[in-house]
Amino acid sequence: LYDFKIPVGIGRKEILENENYQKEIEKFLERVDREVDFVFIAERFMESMAIFREMFGLEYSDVAHFKINLMSRNNSVETLTQQQQDQIIEFCYIDWLLYQKMLVKFEKIKLNLRYDLKYEIDIIQRLNARIAQYCVKPNQYKTDQSEMMLPDLNEAGEKDVCCQRIVEQEWILNHIIRT
Repeated sequence: LYDFKIPVGIGRKEILENENYQKEIEKFLERVDREVDFVFIAERFMESMAIFREMFGLEYSDVAHFKINLMSRNNSVETLTQQQQDQIIEFCYIDWLLYQKMLVKFEKIKLNLRYDLKYEIDIIQRLNARIAQYCVKPNQYKTDQSEMMLPDLNEAGEKDVCCQRIVEQEWILNHIIRT
């Protein structure tokens, strides 16, 4: 944890008016920039997965996944107005600065790639589609007691340990996200 020495509830305006707050935040951002080698950007999920696979020497099968975006299933994602965005930035200013810094880092990582990122993403997406076609009943999902949406395995998927493992990983990931 990092202590910014900034009282809780201080927003963007107060931070911009206080040089000490700005220095603390800049020290933190520089430290994170030095210590973090990989940045996973949620809204750039497939790019992040492809870079992650390459950076850590993983197989394509290591990053294969079922697309289970729980938020999009219940239409809970809305486009924020500019005023709402400004309010979020006002109250989460340090988080916003960190996010902006990490976006820059992500783009630098992409610039230094020695492979075709679009090609890598295409391979992962094709693998995902083949796995889903092999393992999962089309467009069928089931809900367990904790309302976790999981793919409903087809007959082949029920017998295949790899299919079962991928479904289990999705359940664990979704459980972590919800708790």
